[in-house]
Amino acid sequence: MRFPTPSFAFRAVFRPSEDRSIEAQAVRQVLAGLAATLFDLGVFRGCLALGLHPMACAVASFAAGTSVNFSLTRHYTVGEPEKQDRGVLAQYAAYLAMGLVSLAAVQAMLGVFHLVMGFDPFLVKLASVPVVFVWTVLASRFLVFTKRRPAPSPGQAPPAAKAAGEGEGGGLSGGSRSKE
Repeated sequence: MRFPTPSFAFRAVFRPSEDRSIEAQAVRQVLAGLAATLFDLGVFRGCLALGLHPMACAVASFAAGTSVNFSLTRHYTVGEPEKQDRGVLAQYAAYLAMGLVSLAAVQAMLGVFHLVMGFDPFLVKLASVPVVFVWTVLASRFLVFTKRRPAPSPGQAPPAAKAAGEGEGGGLSGGSRSKE
């Protein structure tokens, strides 16, 4: 892991195309997540001020926050949309499915801590932020925004086959195995 320097921080935040390391993506994910969370909490608070039920507020803020977070994550955090293995609609569908898990967690927490135990709904929503953040970071990285793997060149075995000892000189083609 690289020791953070001022130049690393500057590149990670302001020049995402120059630094695609996991550390730089983590910095950008925190910033994108913070922006989306503030937007989400603002919508939630606004809906509460309008007198809507907290469960309905959570759905409205989820829709707003998820859209902001998807856009920021796709273009700013991960970047290089042309190198990702799915189109924008497939990614958005996967992101919404991931977001529904987050919404279910928030709704469960509101149900238990607000409706049953009587806690303030905004405080419950704030308490859900770390849970949702960890889930979103992991699911974004490993399920939604995956990169295309380069196709093996002709005559070259895929990486999984090489690891298993197939491909060049092995496998079903005969190769240079000793005969028993």
